[in-house]
Amino acid sequence: MELAASTLSSERDPYLAFNAAANLAFAQGLLGIDPREDLHRLSASAASAGVLFVEQKALLFEAILADTFGSSTNAIAILEDCLPRQLALGHINLVAQELCPRPDLVSRVIRRHRTNGLGPALLEALSHHWLFPEAAVTLRELGPSQIGTWLGHLDAKAPAGSPKLQRGQRGQPTGAPGTPPQRAALVGQLSRRERDVLELMAQDRSNDQIATELFIAVSTVKTHVNHILRKLGQTTRVGAVLEYQRLLGSTGNPAVHPATSSSPPYDMTPNPPWV
Repeated sequence: MELAASTLSSERDPYLAFNAAANLAFAQGLLGIDPREDLHRLSASAASAGVLFVEQKALLFEAILADTFGSSTNAIAILEDCLPRQLALGHINLVAQELCPRPDLVSRVIRRHRTNGLGPALLEALSHHWLFPEAAVTLRELGPSQIGTWLGHLDAKAPAGSPKLQRGQRGQPTGAPGTPPQRAALVGQLSRRERDVLELMAQDRSNDQIATELFIAVSTVKTHVNHILRKLGQTTRVGAVLEYQRLLGSTGNPAVHPATSSSPPYDMTPNPPWV
């Protein structure tokens, strides 16, 4: 990630360059290095280059890190600025991946916006994440009246047989994804070759290095990586490795590779969009 950020040229490919820089800054922030000023400047640079996705992503990352470093007021202010634009631009996957594991932060945003539509729109976006039934329990506890009403509306719109978001108890959301059988099923979706690729990803190997070690083409590695991200519901290599480790741990299997044991905990996992 650091190599990609240092070698990509913003003049040649501004999206890839700014995206790699945002991913690196966010990962550093989750590991304890405060990169918020860098993310703020990066957002402005991406905006000047017309890369709206990375402009807003950098702001989202800055907000999450502001909350992580204890600047809750600043975090909320940034989210109030970027979330409406992200939802309008359709950045549903990014918003869900980053905020669904952080229901306390979400609740603070929602409780300030009960009448302007941001609350229901944000919950709708988060409902696309597989952790949402579990997060909904926490959200309902933090805002039982208004948030409970909005969750009820989501229940009413959900297809028959979907898990109900209103009636779960902490630790036991009805039908919540992530129960042991469902986690085992997610792991089982991965082919043997995809697991081989994941193990090398966990060792921070590049696509070229993985291709060399497995005697396959780089294009094949990229295809495997895309399949892994899709099957695990992740959007980065780091997120996929950490999610796979978490799933294996929940089913009683060993972690992917000890080299990643120093990674941040799951609720602080960076999940920026794309590879």
